[in-house]
Amino acid sequence: PNHLVLHARIAALEGTEDAVMAATGMAALAAALMGHCAAGDHVLAAHGLYGGTHALLTEELPRLGITCSFADAHRPATWAALTRPNTRAFVVETISNPMCRVCDLPAVAEFCRARGILSIVDNTFASPVNFQPAALGFDIIHHSATKYLNGHTDIVAGALAGRRGPVARAAQIIRR
Repeated sequence: PNHLVLHARIAALEGTEDAVMAATGMAALAAALMGHCAAGDHVLAAHGLYGGTHALLTEELPRLGITCSFADAHRPATWAALTRPNTRAFVVETISNPMCRVCDLPAVAEFCRARGILSIVDNTFASPVNFQPAALGFDIIHHSATKYLNGHTDIVAGALAGRRGPVARAAQIIRR
Protein backbone atom coordinates (compact mmCIF):
# COMPACT_ATOMS: atom_id res chain seq x y z
CA PRO A 1 0.00 0.00 0.00
CA ASN A 2 2.82 2.45 0.73
CA HIS A 3 4.18 2.04 -2.79
CA LEU A 4 0.79 2.71 -4.33
CA VAL A 5 0.44 5.92 -2.34
CA LEU A 6 3.96 6.98 -3.31
CA HIS A 7 3.27 6.24 -6.99
CA ALA A 8 0.10 8.32 -6.84
CA ARG A 9 1.96 11.21 -5.18
CA ILE A 10 4.77 11.18 -7.76
CA ALA A 11 2.20 11.14 -10.57
CA ALA A 12 0.37 14.06 -8.94
CA LEU A 13 3.62 16.04 -8.60
CA GLU A 14 4.44 15.50 -12.27
CA GLY A 15 0.86 15.88 -13.51
CA THR A 16 0.87 12.43 -15.13
CA GLU A 17 -1.41 9.42 -15.35
CA ASP A 18 0.88 6.98 -13.57
CA ALA A 19 4.20 6.57 -11.76
CA VAL A 20 6.39 3.78 -10.45
CA MET A 21 9.41 3.65 -8.15
CA ALA A 22 12.58 1.63 -8.63
CA ALA A 23 15.59 0.82 -6.48
CA THR A 24 17.74 3.50 -8.17
CA GLY A 25 17.47 6.18 -10.81
CA MET A 26 19.46 4.06 -13.25
CA ALA A 27 17.21 1.06 -12.59
CA ALA A 28 14.20 3.23 -13.41
CA LEU A 29 15.71 4.46 -16.68
CA ALA A 30 16.85 0.97 -17.66
CA ALA A 31 13.33 -0.33 -17.02
CA ALA A 32 11.81 2.44 -19.14
CA LEU A 33 14.09 1.59 -22.05
CA MET A 34 13.90 -2.18 -21.67
CA GLY A 35 10.13 -2.02 -21.38
CA HIS A 36 9.92 -0.28 -24.73
CA CYS A 37 12.92 -1.55 -26.71
CA ALA A 38 14.03 -5.00 -27.82
CA ALA A 39 16.97 -6.49 -29.68
CA GLY A 40 17.33 -4.73 -33.01
CA ASP A 41 15.86 -1.45 -31.78
CA HIS A 42 17.57 1.93 -31.73
CA VAL A 43 17.59 4.79 -29.21
CA LEU A 44 18.37 8.42 -29.92
CA ALA A 45 19.97 10.31 -27.03
CA ALA A 46 21.28 13.79 -26.36
CA HIS A 47 25.02 14.40 -26.22
CA GLY A 48 26.30 15.20 -22.73
CA LEU A 49 23.95 13.04 -20.67
CA TYR A 50 24.76 11.93 -17.13
CA GLY A 51 27.65 9.44 -17.18
CA GLY A 52 25.58 6.55 -15.85
CA THR A 53 23.00 7.09 -18.58
CA HIS A 54 25.75 7.24 -21.20
CA ALA A 55 27.19 3.96 -19.91
CA LEU A 56 23.75 2.30 -19.98
CA LEU A 57 23.28 3.38 -23.61
CA THR A 58 26.78 2.54 -24.84
CA GLU A 59 27.80 -0.46 -22.73
CA GLU A 60 24.77 -2.28 -21.31
CA LEU A 61 21.98 -1.95 -23.89
CA PRO A 62 24.22 -2.96 -26.84
CA ARG A 63 24.70 -6.33 -25.09
CA LEU A 64 20.92 -6.74 -25.49
CA GLY A 65 21.08 -5.75 -29.17
CA ILE A 66 19.80 -2.18 -28.61
CA THR A 67 21.88 0.49 -30.35
CA CYS A 68 22.14 4.22 -29.70
CA SER A 69 23.03 7.35 -31.65
CA PHE A 70 23.83 10.64 -29.96
CA ALA A 71 22.29 13.88 -31.19
CA ASP A 72 23.03 17.52 -30.57
CA ALA A 73 19.90 18.29 -28.56
CA HIS A 74 20.32 21.98 -29.40
CA ARG A 75 20.04 21.40 -33.16
CA PRO A 76 16.58 19.96 -33.93
CA ALA A 77 17.22 20.13 -37.67
CA THR A 78 19.81 17.34 -37.28
CA TRP A 79 17.63 14.81 -35.44
CA ALA A 80 15.75 13.33 -38.39
CA ALA A 81 19.00 12.24 -40.05
CA LEU A 82 19.89 10.21 -36.95
CA THR A 83 16.47 8.58 -36.70
CA ARG A 84 16.02 5.09 -38.10
CA PRO A 85 12.90 3.05 -38.82
CA ASN A 86 13.69 1.08 -35.64
CA THR A 87 14.17 4.16 -33.40
CA ARG A 88 11.96 3.60 -30.37
CA ALA A 89 13.00 6.31 -27.89
CA PHE A 90 14.70 9.70 -27.54
CA VAL A 91 16.40 10.36 -24.17
CA VAL A 92 17.16 13.90 -22.98
CA GLU A 93 17.54 15.77 -19.69
CA THR A 94 15.67 18.92 -18.68
CA ILE A 95 18.97 20.27 -17.35
CA SER A 96 21.95 18.21 -18.43
CA ASN A 97 24.20 16.66 -15.82
CA PRO A 98 26.95 17.80 -15.36
CA MET A 99 27.02 20.60 -17.99
CA CYS A 100 23.73 22.24 -16.90
CA ARG A 101 22.60 22.88 -20.47
CA VAL A 102 18.94 23.11 -21.47
CA CYS A 103 17.85 21.95 -24.92
CA ASP A 104 14.71 22.82 -26.85
CA LEU A 105 12.41 20.55 -24.82
CA PRO A 106 9.19 21.47 -26.67
CA ALA A 107 10.94 20.55 -29.95
CA VAL A 108 12.00 17.16 -28.53
CA ALA A 109 8.46 16.34 -27.42
CA GLU A 110 7.00 17.40 -30.78
CA PHE A 111 9.66 15.54 -32.76
CA CYS A 112 8.89 12.32 -30.90
CA ARG A 113 5.12 12.75 -31.05
CA ALA A 114 5.24 13.30 -34.83
CA ARG A 115 7.25 10.09 -35.34
CA GLY A 116 5.69 7.81 -32.73
CA ILE A 117 8.94 7.69 -30.74
CA LEU A 118 8.84 7.39 -26.94
CA SER A 119 10.09 10.63 -25.38
CA ILE A 120 12.01 10.18 -22.12
CA VAL A 121 13.24 13.15 -20.12
CA ASP A 122 15.36 13.05 -16.98
CA ASN A 123 13.83 15.71 -14.75
CA THR A 124 16.12 15.10 -11.76
CA PHE A 125 17.79 18.52 -11.70
CA ALA A 126 14.66 20.58 -12.39
CA SER A 127 12.29 18.49 -10.26
CA PRO A 128 8.50 18.80 -10.68
CA VAL A 129 8.61 21.93 -8.52
CA ASN A 130 10.35 23.83 -11.33
CA PHE A 131 9.24 21.99 -14.47
CA GLN A 132 6.60 19.46 -15.48
CA PRO A 133 7.61 17.85 -18.81
CA ALA A 134 4.25 16.07 -19.19
CA ALA A 135 2.70 19.47 -19.98
CA LEU A 136 4.85 19.48 -23.14
CA GLY A 137 3.79 15.95 -24.02
CA PHE A 138 6.75 13.89 -22.82
CA ASP A 139 5.83 10.22 -22.44
CA ILE A 140 8.09 9.32 -19.51
CA ILE A 141 9.67 11.55 -16.88
CA HIS A 142 12.63 10.02 -15.09
CA HIS A 143 14.14 10.95 -11.71
CA SER A 144 17.01 9.89 -9.57
CA ALA A 145 14.85 10.23 -6.48
CA THR A 146 18.01 10.03 -4.39
CA LYS A 147 18.56 13.70 -5.16
CA TYR A 148 15.89 16.41 -5.13
CA LEU A 149 12.74 14.31 -4.72
CA ASN A 150 14.17 12.87 -1.52
CA GLY A 151 15.96 16.00 -0.40
CA HIS A 152 17.82 14.33 2.45
CA THR A 153 20.15 11.96 0.54
CA ASP A 154 19.24 9.24 3.02
CA ILE A 155 17.60 6.93 0.47
CA VAL A 156 18.50 5.56 -2.92
CA ALA A 157 15.59 5.38 -5.35
CA GLY A 158 14.42 6.12 -8.86
CA ALA A 159 11.08 7.22 -10.23
CA LEU A 160 9.26 7.16 -13.53
CA ALA A 161 6.11 9.13 -14.21
CA GLY A 162 4.14 9.48 -17.41
CA ARG A 163 1.48 7.99 -19.60
CA ARG A 164 -0.07 4.84 -18.18
CA GLY A 165 1.04 2.45 -20.97
CA PRO A 166 4.78 3.24 -21.01
CA VAL A 167 4.95 3.39 -17.21
CA ALA A 168 3.13 0.04 -16.92
CA ARG A 169 5.63 -1.58 -19.32
CA ALA A 170 8.53 -0.23 -17.23
CA ALA A 171 6.82 -1.41 -14.03
CA GLN A 172 6.72 -4.96 -15.44
CA ILE A 173 10.52 -4.85 -15.85
CA ILE A 174 10.99 -3.42 -12.34
CA ARG A 175 8.88 -6.20 -10.80
CA ARG A 176 10.85 -9.02 -12.48
